[in-house]
Amino acid sequence: MSRISEWKAGFRGFIFSIMLAALGCGESKKTSLLPTVDEPKPVERNQIDAGAPDLVLSFLNALKDGTAVHHALTPEFKRKIAPPRPSNAADKELGFNPDALQSYFKQWAQGTYPVDLTYISATPGPCFYGIVELNNGKHEGYCMRLAPDPADKKFGFSIDWFQRTSFCKEAYNTDDPGPELVGAQIVAQCFLENLLGGDLQLAGALLAKKWKARECPPKSADDADLGYSHVRLIETLRLMKGEDKDFSFTKRDITAGKPAVFEIFTIDAELKPQRVFTLTVAKENGDWQVQEIVVVGPS
Repeated sequence: MSRISEWKAGFRGFIFSIMLAALGCGESKKTSLLPTVDEPKPVERNQIDAGAPDLVLSFLNALKDGTAVHHALTPEFKRKIAPPRPSNAADKELGFNPDALQSYFKQWAQGTYPVDLTYISATPGPCFYGIVELNNGKHEGYCMRLAPDPADKKFGFSIDWFQRTSFCKEAYNTDDPGPELVGAQIVAQCFLENLLGGDLQLAGALLAKKWKARECPPKSADDADLGYSHVRLIETLRLMKGEDKDFSFTKRDITAGKPAVFEIFTIDAELKPQRVFTLTVAKENGDWQVQEIVVVGPS
């Protein structure tokens, strides 16, 4: 059994133990409120460009060593998670806020990244994910998405998304719809992981700009460049976050040529169903984004 499988099995056993304790039960046949997922696929270098896993391992080692640099990330990703500060000429010239990005690098440096990689074949570049072992014995999950970068002569890729979350589900390609469409599923899951896990900046980065402009219209002249109020966006997502402790997909409607629709239910600390999220995900300027959010249930 792989280290990821051991973590998965331990997590499910922990959830089941809580359910037994809550019900006052002893030994019983184990059942799970959440669906099982397939074992992740190990990376085989003959299946994907060798530069992709090399870049992943290089970046994870650089995080650990404190030598990670922004050049490994795509300009679009840097702008999403570390947008330029209003009226800051240096930020505008760079296209991102270097202080905010450095703060992420420090967060991502915590813990140990196992060298085993799992991946999803996706268009335009593969997605890698796995676990991070924290110093306190707990675990987080990471997800990294790559994009082809012809200008990078060493790896041929740049990092187009990276996140860490305690809500890692390891099921980014359940019912795999294929490389062209799996990006919609990855974005839907990453949005929920970051929303419920509390990294609201990353959750907001996965929302379509038209949603942010409609739900969080500009409040000041400083919002003009963004087209929405960043302060109001974080407030809106904080209210949406709630106190849910886990989630599971109940519907994945992914069809070529149409927006993808996902339904997800959340559970609380007592494993009771709480809310149902319906997410509509579609491509905008070649990038999968959450276009609409409907939430039903307790606020």
